[in-house]
Amino acid sequence: MDPRSDPSTIWSYLKEGLDDIMSGVDMSFQKNMSLYSTAYNYCLASRVVPDVSQGVLSEDQPQNKVRTFLDLYHRLSTYYGNYVSELRNQSDALQGEELLQYYVAQWSNYTSRIPRVNNIFSKLNQLVKPDMDAKRRRMKNAHKSDIVPEESRESFYPINLLALVQWKSHFLIPQQQQLIPTLLHLIEVDRESGQVDNGLIKKVIDSMTTVGINQKDSSKTDLDVYTELFEVPFLEATEQYYARKSDVVRKERSDAEYLKWVEERLRDEEKRVEQYLNTETREPLIETCELILSVKGSA
Repeated sequence: MDPRSDPSTIWSYLKEGLDDIMSGVDMSFQKNMSLYSTAYNYCLASRVVPDVSQGVLSEDQPQNKVRTFLDLYHRLSTYYGNYVSELRNQSDALQGEELLQYYVAQWSNYTSRIPRVNNIFSKLNQLVKPDMDAKRRRMKNAHKSDIVPEESRESFYPINLLALVQWKSHFLIPQQQQLIPTLLHLIEVDRESGQVDNGLIKKVIDSMTTVGINQKDSSKTDLDVYTELFEVPFLEATEQYYARKSDVVRKERSDAEYLKWVEERLRDEEKRVEQYLNTETREPLIETCELILSVKGSA
């Protein structure tokens, strides 16, 4: 690819390579190097490029010049957003365990291919990082009453993390109304009979922790996404489940038998944490169970 080509031509070539990678197509070493070199040269090129917020720019508008590596970053961001949105659209007709199986399969493919893209755009990561650090400093140093410019509030991520952010924004969150109730249903089935695919549940839950990126330090993860989307409704469902269940058991068994049943249920929940929940959920889960079961037991 001629580095003097216009941005649209260069991007078309890179996008073709991205399509191959994300489709799982085997790629030769020569093609990989060609994509890497093209991305590298594009990042370092000095030219005026289209800015989505400003329209097509011209040389007589130097104040609107956009660094080409930022243009490439935004193109990649849009690419991932569109790619993930299409995956989500294909899941709209799915329900129940079939939806979870589709989600896990696509998540596995997606995350396994991200490192290849990240390597090709490694120069972009090097150039974006100073911008990320500078924006964090401006945000940190800004007084609470200061108006922080819009461009300083924009979050930039390494390409591998950008892909995770787009998965969260374009698949996980839009599809949460179907994914989370299905997870909670399978967990209730697990509590009743234990006849569920624990590995499937774990992979969906793990994806929520993976996409939780710390906004102050993108090299770290946090549990905000996991907590908001899953843990809160899970604990609510747990309380409701054991409130119903304990009412029935308490009427059918003696006090000693009821206490034995409670001990067994607490051990089951401990095991559940080990099997597919995040370990941070253990304490609130056990507290919830102990509270509702002890209240019912003393009623």
